[in-house]
Amino acid sequence: MSRNIRLLLLSYLIWGFGEGLFVYFEPLFLEHTGASYQQIGVAMAISALIVTFLYVPAGWLGDRLERRRLILGGYLIGGIAAFIMAVAPTWQLFALGMVVYGLSSYCIPVINAYVLQETPPNQHTRILNRLVAAFWLGLLGAPLVGGWLADIGGRAVLFTSVALMFFISSGITWGIAPQSPTAERANEERIAWRHLPALWPILGLLVILAAFEWGTRLGDVLLPNYLTHRFAYDIRTIGMLGTMNSLGAILWLLLLSELDAKGRKALFLATANVAIGLWTLWRIPSFGMHFVAFVLLGARHTFRSLGTVLLARLTPHAYQSTITGVFYALSGLAITLAEFLSGFLYAVDPARPLQVAFWWLVAWVSLFGVYGLAFRHLRRISPIFAEA
Repeated sequence: MSRNIRLLLLSYLIWGFGEGLFVYFEPLFLEHTGASYQQIGVAMAISALIVTFLYVPAGWLGDRLERRRLILGGYLIGGIAAFIMAVAPTWQLFALGMVVYGLSSYCIPVINAYVLQETPPNQHTRILNRLVAAFWLGLLGAPLVGGWLADIGGRAVLFTSVALMFFISSGITWGIAPQSPTAERANEERIAWRHLPALWPILGLLVILAAFEWGTRLGDVLLPNYLTHRFAYDIRTIGMLGTMNSLGAILWLLLLSELDAKGRKALFLATANVAIGLWTLWRIPSFGMHFVAFVLLGARHTFRSLGTVLLARLTPHAYQSTITGVFYALSGLAITLAEFLSGFLYAVDPARPLQVAFWWLVAWVSLFGVYGLAFRHLRRISPIFAEA
């Protein structure tokens, strides 16, 4: 593992702690500042929608420009967003801070491209999953600390602490080496364009991955509100459950990457775990089982890294950052639609988002199984898939 990867792991660890301080409480802060359930869903959807439009151009730039600068820009925007959320007096301004924070994630496809170029292909799944696992390791105890900070100091103290973590993470990332796209890019582009008509299986995989994101996000957008109103959990209890979710994310990221380096079976199992977790929260009124459910829901955080690896195995090097950007854009669009719909479903019945998400995932897991059978025959379609 290179020095650059180790620095990225450390920066992800600290960033994860900073995000974990507040991420589980965003819907509650919106509610406390006067937003209705529909407005909460719309605010979170707008935040996701804006960054969705940045992923593709960011990925395209990541295939053409020096990547460290693009990465650092995203990190610094996150720190600015935390200060906005710290001082916002109304839910509209708090939502603006959420939007600005969403903008910071444009750099994720660029980070993935940096890692893919920095590591050998047989290490892609392991390194990407470890990177995300470092984020969730940092987030592991953060919700408990965040709930404590919110109790004793309010929102201003909480988000000032978040901003501090983000700027420390930015400083660490400053230490990675600059990286430009590979020197063989021009020749790879010519090869890629010649085989472009045979890349249609990538579209099918992108649609399935986006469908998984839609279902899992629909189920957890308003989970803090659902648990508060149906089971009377306080903010510290929700923080404990958030910690279990982080623990589950770390567990599944490390376990699934060792179980299946190619990512297909791992993605199937991850989605099944999320579906079981949603069903548990919907049907079983047990605090102990809710702990288990949040561990299972942690599997949703493997989708981006596993999807990135699957796409990287199908995509020419010249387009890996761009295709990753397309993947994140489609996922972001799916998340936006889920967040927009969640508030309206919740207003009908607090359990309705869980119900719809569960049956949606059951259907798409079955479809992914069919797609997996077709995936085995891709090398017969085009030589570009010979190593897939």
